[in-house]
Amino acid sequence: MTDCEYKGCNEPALENSGKCIFHKPDKNEREAREFFKLIRQEAREPGGELVENRQEDVKKWVFEKDLDWSGYRFPGIPTDKNDKGKTFTFTEAEFKQGIDCEGATFQGDPVFRDAEFKSSSNFHNSEFKGNIFFGGAKFEGRASFDNTVFGGVTGFEASFYDVASFGGVQFKDRVWFSDARFNEYAEFGDSEFENKVVFENAKFQGEAWFGGSEFSGITEFSRTKFEGGVGFEKARFEMEVFFNFATFKKPAFFTNAHFEGDAKFKGTEFRDVTSFENTDFNYSCDFGDAVFSKELVLNKTHFVRHPDFVSDLEELSSGVSFETNDIKRSLDFLDDENKLVNKVVIKTGSENEDVALEKKKAIEKLRDLDKQDQENGACTEIETIVQKFTEPQAKIEACREQRLTYEAEGKKEKADQVFIHEMRARRASKVNQFQQLIDWLVADWTCRYGTSWQRILGISSGFILFFTFMYWGKKISLLISQEGFSFVIVEHTADFFGQALFQSIMIFTTLGFSPRYFEGQTLLQVLAAIESIFGALAVALIVVVFARNWMRG
Repeated sequence: MTDCEYKGCNEPALENSGKCIFHKPDKNEREAREFFKLIRQEAREPGGELVENRQEDVKKWVFEKDLDWSGYRFPGIPTDKNDKGKTFTFTEAEFKQGIDCEGATFQGDPVFRDAEFKSSSNFHNSEFKGNIFFGGAKFEGRASFDNTVFGGVTGFEASFYDVASFGGVQFKDRVWFSDARFNEYAEFGDSEFENKVVFENAKFQGEAWFGGSEFSGITEFSRTKFEGGVGFEKARFEMEVFFNFATFKKPAFFTNAHFEGDAKFKGTEFRDVTSFENTDFNYSCDFGDAVFSKELVLNKTHFVRHPDFVSDLEELSSGVSFETNDIKRSLDFLDDENKLVNKVVIKTGSENEDVALEKKKAIEKLRDLDKQDQENGACTEIETIVQKFTEPQAKIEACREQRLTYEAEGKKEKADQVFIHEMRARRASKVNQFQQLIDWLVADWTCRYGTSWQRILGISSGFILFFTFMYWGKKISLLISQEGFSFVIVEHTADFFGQALFQSIMIFTTLGFSPRYFEGQTLLQVLAAIESIFGALAVALIVVVFARNWMRG
């Protein structure tokens, strides 16, 4: 009789098989009964005690020694010949020492309900071809299911007191980790969830890693508690994913993740740094009533649909970083009553430089106003909103994002209003007060940073009229001093005013006057020089403003 062909196995091979009873695949019923008879011999049956509250008479099997079941081919558990139930069950089984099932295959629907694994359990590279249920099981040692294939419906409503490793696992059917408890590190990286997966009400007390995993079905993490750091980097969600009312107490990273379906984070609490950097939201995403207690990073985040960030003002103190985002539709940071929501910290890019804001931008409220309300209230509303920002750099970043959103929607007037505040914030961020003064005088006061052609034309007209009266008054006073007061001067007052107006317009718009024009009249020459300087600047600004307003598309 030859030994089993399985590496390291010294059991005798079955006739015409080459494998022993433990490693032979596709066992017949007789072989299956013999297989579990031998398995029972490794266990202690405690006094024939029956497990209560069962429809069947189920006995609790206790395995007191280390078990080496690596490579075993577990057949479906046969029923008793007298139809009194299963001949064997793992329900409430107790494994007092380590169990090694690496590379094992389980046929049928094994049930490990309420089983206790007192030491390490190794199911690495194993395969469960039918349904498998670990509900109520307790893994007190390290539990390894790396690279395991679960072919049927899987239930892991279990407790893991040590490391739980599910790296590279393939779940071909639905899987439940509802109410599961992970006391230490939980590894789910590079796993494939091909159907619905539920972690609802699960609790991760240690760190959890889902990086690189693919979720092909509906994914449910609602009310899950992550007390350690968690990573979903490069994870891919093909259908709806729910994190509603979940809690992230430590940093949460969704960097480079892909959401192809609805992403729901309604009422979720993020109590530490949260990053969606380089993340793709290719469908709708809802952060309604979410709480961000620290920085929220949205650098280079891609939103195809309207991202909804609505939160409770009293509970929030969050951070948001926007850099080169691709936002196809408008941002909304308003609650149902159009109130400003939560506090924001914008990371400016410099190391350790966080800028505080008291409120998030919420200008999108204006989209619901009618045309008259927009004309009469837009500026006032934007002013009110922007006043909530306390730091220039934060205001710059927030206004820039809102301006880009308005421009994409074709709302140029509202985009101009926000642009003004963006530029004023940039001015306020300058250290040199003289530069601030020049910026205000040349760009803001004159034309509102190129957005108001009415203002620059009004100021130009005011300058022209001012210097007109100066020239006209000087002309009258000069004639009176030379010839005395006469009715001739009175009769030609209108002519003198017209000449002064002509002179002022020519000086304001050109520099072509001869130096002899005001020869011998120093004051008028000085006034003409001043007017020509202002005129040159005003003409340049007029060209810029008109080009910006009528030629930008």
